[in-house]
Amino acid sequence: MPAQRQPAAPDPHPPPQPGAAGWCAHFRPGVAAATFADLASYALDRFLRWARRKHRRP
Repeated sequence: MPAQRQPAAPDPHPPPQPGAAGWCAHFRPGVAAATFADLASYALDRFLRWARRKHRRP
């Protein structure tokens, strides 16, 4: 009598939805890092302009 095999378990991670692929590509770490670097540069520029305007040399 041959041994009975267990049926294959269902995949716990189904394939992603088509919209999720675009979402994941949009929020890649490299894209986020570049965006935050641009934001930090902009904030520093605005702060330095404000500081120069408020603390002008006589």
